[in-house]
Amino acid sequence: NINVQIFLTVFVALIGLSTYFVVSSYNNAVEQEERNVLKWLKAITNTAALEIDGDQHQRMFERYAEKDAIANIDQDPDYYAIHETLRKVVEANDLHSPLYTAVFKKETNEFLMAAHSSDEVYFKHAYTTYPQQVEDHYTEGAVIPRYDDTFDSWLSAFTPLVNESGEVVAIIQADVTFNEFLAVT
Repeated sequence: NINVQIFLTVFVALIGLSTYFVVSSYNNAVEQEERNVLKWLKAITNTAALEIDGDQHQRMFERYAEKDAIANIDQDPDYYAIHETLRKVVEANDLHSPLYTAVFKKETNEFLMAAHSSDEVYFKHAYTTYPQQVEDHYTEGAVIPRYDDTFDSWLSAFTPLVNESGEVVAIIQADVTFNEFLAVT
């Protein structure tokens, strides 16, 4: 009877240890893959920032004062050029979420959407569900580990877009839904 108890105790301990190591290994693999995805998103935004003319973006954004002043992608040649660059970067990287730019307006303490890689235009719509890191690291860019907003859970990265004078005129942000990330992990 005591031998059975010892055997069961050892058996349960081995099952517990095995479960711990399997779960721990899985969590480590997910964390490593999340770091890889964040590096990939950062590389995408860095590339887009090098490809887009910051002065062109600034002129396009300042040319129109009103929300929805640009209603379709080919209405303004500068918007179209930026859109096409973003679209090509998305396509080349097989990114399933749109790539977009946003401008921080100090006067109103808000981000406004500017250009977008999809055919949807959200010109000067408020970007309200951003994580605090976007505001905190606006001038240097950052990667943003998993966060939730009203739409989904995300992994994100952003890079500042600068004009010829070196001033930040916008950010370029790339996102992956956390569910999409888990599906490929």
